[in-house]
Amino acid sequence: MTFGQQLKGLKFLTDLDLSSSSCKLKEIDNNTFAGIKTLRYLDVSNNSLYSIWKGTFAHMQQLEFLDISYNTRLGFRGLGNVTNDLSNTSIEIFKFQKLVPTFSMNQILKMADFAPLRHTKLREIYVDSNRIQLIETGAISLLPKTIQKISIGDNQLSYGLYMFEFRQLSAKIINVSNTGMSHYPGNEDFCMSDMKETDQTNSIRNNLLGFVLPNDEKEIFSNILRRLEIIDLSDNRIPKLPFLILETVHTIKEIHLKRNVLENMQLKIDHMRNLTFLDISNNMIRFLDNDATANLETVAKYSTNLTVDLSENPIQCMCSNINFIRWMAATEIRFKGLKSYSCQLSNLTKISLEHPKDLEQLLEKECSSYIGLILGICSALVLSVVTVITGIVYRYRWKLRYLYFMAKLKYKKTPSIFKNDLSYDFDAFVSYADEDQNFVHEKFINHVERDGEVRVCAHKRDFLVGKDIAANITDAIHRSRKTVCIISNNFLNSYWCMFEFNMARMESIYSRDGENIVYLIFLEQIPTNTLPLILLELVQSKSYIEFPNDEYGDTVFWENLKQELST
Repeated sequence: MTFGQQLKGLKFLTDLDLSSSSCKLKEIDNNTFAGIKTLRYLDVSNNSLYSIWKGTFAHMQQLEFLDISYNTRLGFRGLGNVTNDLSNTSIEIFKFQKLVPTFSMNQILKMADFAPLRHTKLREIYVDSNRIQLIETGAISLLPKTIQKISIGDNQLSYGLYMFEFRQLSAKIINVSNTGMSHYPGNEDFCMSDMKETDQTNSIRNNLLGFVLPNDEKEIFSNILRRLEIIDLSDNRIPKLPFLILETVHTIKEIHLKRNVLENMQLKIDHMRNLTFLDISNNMIRFLDNDATANLETVAKYSTNLTVDLSENPIQCMCSNINFIRWMAATEIRFKGLKSYSCQLSNLTKISLEHPKDLEQLLEKECSSYIGLILGICSALVLSVVTVITGIVYRYRWKLRYLYFMAKLKYKKTPSIFKNDLSYDFDAFVSYADEDQNFVHEKFINHVERDGEVRVCAHKRDFLVGKDIAANITDAIHRSRKTVCIISNNFLNSYWCMFEFNMARMESIYSRDGENIVYLIFLEQIPTNTLPLILLELVQSKSYIEFPNDEYGDTVFWENLKQELST
């Protein structure tokens, strides 16, 4: 008996959850749910679907909720069949999140897939995690007027005319979090100035706004959401905020700035009479200066229940910022999780901030000594210099290492490493973790070197015995035309693998005039949020391939790889 036949007896079924089912549905056709016309809720997410037939849901006139998410074999090719059927239903919530593999690129939402939705009463649509880069012009305009929430986070959105179409919608919430956004969402992005509801949440967390906000003095929210109540700019790597960024927004109740790299609260908020919560936890704040505390006190006059979260910050308790400790001891503002706060004294010891008044008295005694003040200032100066030098060395650490080993090899006059022509001893240097050596020596090298056209350098076979490991690596990379990295979790956890990867990057930049010589082969699926940023840049620039698991794919894979390495 088929799965569809088993359901035929459930004629009055209203809710059906088949998500992550043991059935592992692979295909849904016209007979799967043929006997059920009363369904209101249907969830077939997280199965192994690769096909959904047209007409599957057309008879479900009462269907209000449909979730086909996390079927990565399905892709967008079956989306049109689903949306075509939804025009005959009572659909209100439609979810099709992550229908494509993790490393898919350049996905486009087609106008034809959205066209049937204009005849529905859809309220919420979720298209997150689909690697979407563009939406075809006209597609957004086809969404019904009843739409209230659009969630399109965790995609790779690029500029396009589709952004202007959002102004035609009556949506209350548009979620664009985690899209790698490196610019603020102004009127040209999703046109949020026309949102009419007063209960608004600006969800642009977990992007890259920290690269642009510190250098932009515009009042970027002045024309976006004048009635904004909650703003969440967490996880954006913001080092500094423009002082007047929220000057024209008066209705804010909550500001979330956690997990950035802020060192102070330089933000005009004294006009926000409705503010009840300010979250600046998990930043780099050592203290709040007089302007910041004065801003907060002005707000506290109108908002008697104002709460500030300063947890997980490297707060310092020194003579130079004793005014901050005095303010904490005297203010009526509440501090969330105060018992967990700690601060560092001038002698580098840490002390609890649970009782600010006791700490204030301690600092008053310490700071009464002129010698103590001088020592504190000198310590701060030394710490600043060391921090700057350490930061510079850390920022350019791979360049310095590369130049050091190249100079060392040149001094020792290593053979074949400083040729003036474009010949190389090897076609490719292969970087891999020891745990993956079976793949490299039994498959990779055997396939690539089979015809003698390509010669590979592998550390187990070709490194010189007795030579320094780092020097061997630098020498091998310089003598090879390209570098192939076999990416796995073992690779990411290996110090020497990451050393080889970064040395290859430096070789590309400083010895090959920026030529891309690094190729990534993914042996397994790895979440993008676990990849180092530098490696993620190569992935996003398409300098990677995934190792296939089928026999036909293997043959094509090895032939293409050999051709690439031999040119």
